[in-house]
Amino acid sequence: PVDAQPTVFDRSWHESPSLEQVGINGGVVPIIAGYAALKVRDGARRIPGWKMPEQPVVARPPPLTNEQAERASRLQEGSL
Repeated sequence: PVDAQPTVFDRSWHESPSLEQVGINGGVVPIIAGYAALKVRDGARRIPGWKMPEQPVVARPPPLTNEQAERASRLQEGSL
């Protein structure tokens, strides 16, 4: 047997559900509602000024300066 690695096509391909899966998931109405929600989301992303849900990471400054860290360590050592 050969274990093929997933490709770009595998990630974007979604097999349509069988009739059994449709019945187990509550019928056609929930599937149509989910599809409509995806289309609304895609349409909303085209609105000017829309920001993607994933924003770039902004690093915060360290909580203590070197002077404050040294002072904290001296106070910690003195209390032991």
